[in-house]
Amino acid sequence: MRASRTLLGKWFKGVSRKTLLAASLQVMVIGLLLLGFARNTLSDSMFLSAQAVLSLVYFFLLVVEFRRVTGREFKAYFLFFAGVWLFAQAAWFFQSQVLLAQFNYSVWLLAGLIAFFAWFRLFFSKRVVDATVIVCDGQLAAVHVEFDLLAGVSAGNYVVSCQTPCKRGAQVKVGVKPFLFLTTPEKVIIQ
Repeated sequence: MRASRTLLGKWFKGVSRKTLLAASLQVMVIGLLLLGFARNTLSDSMFLSAQAVLSLVYFFLLVVEFRRVTGREFKAYFLFFAGVWLFAQAAWFFQSQVLLAQFNYSVWLLAGLIAFFAWFRLFFSKRVVDATVIVCDGQLAAVHVEFDLLAGVSAGNYVVSCQTPCKRGAQVKVGVKPFLFLTTPEKVIIQ
């Protein structure tokens, strides 16, 4: 399902629904973080109400909408985005506590976030991603890849190696080359 069928389709033409939902969740996490930093300027009831509303919308998008577009991979996406939400909540909670010095709190939170990303990549990473062939000459192929968190690939067009010619518009599996937290499509492995 393409995002062009939604209300925002005029602005995000050609963007997949999965990419749009992931970007929406990232923007909402940033909003939760900014709200956490503004906690001291808001009344408790206003702050908690805003946190509740943002969190409910966040989990609605995650549980209802992401389930529709991810299918079998929903569990991994849920664990990732729920974990990121927990870190956003921990950020404002520990900031408001006097248990940790400001520097120690930031270092521990950053270390925990990096450890969470490493754990996620270790247990949920994929070595292949689905792609659509744009053009192929038998040795190189230009493919379009949609956003895939599990493979660590951003949406876009990539040039990959190809052993045999592929038809334009064909759906292929493309192997990805991991490098730390980033991966790039490397070669067509299944046609």
